Amino acid sequence: MRNSVIIKLLMLLFSQPGFSQGIDFQHITFEEAIQKAKQEDKLIFIDFYTQWCGPCKKLAAGPFKEEAVGEFYNNHFINLKLDAEKEGATTAKKYKVNAYPTLMFIDGNGSLVYSGVGVTHGYDMVGFGKEAIASITDENNVENLQAMFPEKQNDEAFLKMYYQKMDELGLNSDDGFNAWLKVQTELKDDDLEMMRLLQRNNKSVYVGSKAYEIWKANSAAYRAQANDREKVMIDRFDDTAMIKSLEAAYRRKSPDLMRLYINAMHEKVRQGKRPIDFNYYELEYCLLSQDYAKYKKLATEYVDSLENENPVAQVHQKDTKDYESFVRLNGHSDDPNTIRMVEFYKQGRTASSIVKDVAEIGHKFLLHSDSEGDYKTLSGWIDYCYELIPEYYLVDNLKADMLYEQKDTAQAIELKEKAVANMPWTEKKRVNRQYELEIMKQGKELSGAVKER
Repeated sequence: MRNSVIIKLLMLLFSQPGFSQGIDFQHITFEEAIQKAKQEDKLIFIDFYTQWCGPCKKLAAGPFKEEAVGEFYNNHFINLKLDAEKEGATTAKKYKVNAYPTLMFIDGNGSLVYSGVGVTHGYDMVGFGKEAIASITDENNVENLQAMFPEKQNDEAFLKMYYQKMDELGLNSDDGFNAWLKVQTELKDDDLEMMRLLQRNNKSVYVGSKAYEIWKANSAAYRAQANDREKVMIDRFDDTAMIKSLEAAYRRKSPDLMRLYINAMHEKVRQGKRPIDFNYYELEYCLLSQDYAKYKKLATEYVDSLENENPVAQVHQKDTKDYESFVRLNGHSDDPNTIRMVEFYKQGRTASSIVKDVAEIGHKFLLHSDSEGDYKTLSGWIDYCYELIPEYYLVDNLKADMLYEQKDTAQAIELKEKAVANMPWTEKKRVNRQYELEIMKQGKELSGAVKER
């Protein structure tokens, strides 16, 4: 009897609104949260995370469970956790979330109020939440700044404040930084301080930007003034700018930036600086341009050329020699990394590279397949990959998705289960493939689930 009373008292205690065991993330949709935020006159706090994100797990296991944090956030916000690759994918895309964890505050009108990226906000989650609340009445909050930006292209002070604010909040500061560079009077373009500023803001230095234009025109002047350590950084910076150019093209989904990147890399090849597979980036350009017919045409030509240049017997012969050579030199090592490399060489180094390439292109090809001819082409690629590496999980996964699109649900599920079971623990997208398997078993459309790979 006494135990029963104690249990009831504990249940009552834990059910009280004031009792907190951390942030209470509500199991509602984003649309429902918007309505609730309007009704209760609160902000929505969203933790955008992914299953593979280590810092996301640290926040979830630490700061989010603290009682003081829970008490503050449960009283002041509607709290949501959204997997940016699953149920939260549409919302993440709407607010241009591309880093994890992204912590975001949205008002009842759906407007972004405050934001931050990374685990460091967990050091003071209550302070972070108070900053979000204070920003509502701040005339320089995100919503106001973004509304004023188009009309302030010649306002040097505003543009500097704008790009610094965007950067501070973990938002895209590219446009603001490059707009400020066009009108700023603080620094000379050939000044060493300008070089250091460009290096600190290297994500905004991409082909076609004002920042890249300044860098290319003045890198020799920077080098003449730099110390030995800075000279090393200058020598590496152009490669960094190329990486940032590619990232910008994807981030902005810009075919124009992709074309500028391709042209710049052609110039590097002419200078003998590096080899590059232009076929791949031409395919990416087609996707960004939404020219899917051309993508399928070029993809078919590319994979056909891979098959012609890499006959199965020849690939196996080369991989066998590479494997025997590697084992001869490293086969007696107990080092875990070496053991994994032995397995990799045993599977076939060249074969693995080809199959991964074809599987990636194949998934994108499948998204825009709309005829039996397309499926026949894809089936041919799959057969070639199976000859290179029988029963490889990447190929099983691709074939499963194709079969599901063709309404062969039972075999698709069987192959998807096999693919998931054989995926190594290092496969970051394993959780995505498991999610796709759930979608198949529910009989829902798969295209949306596989669209972002």
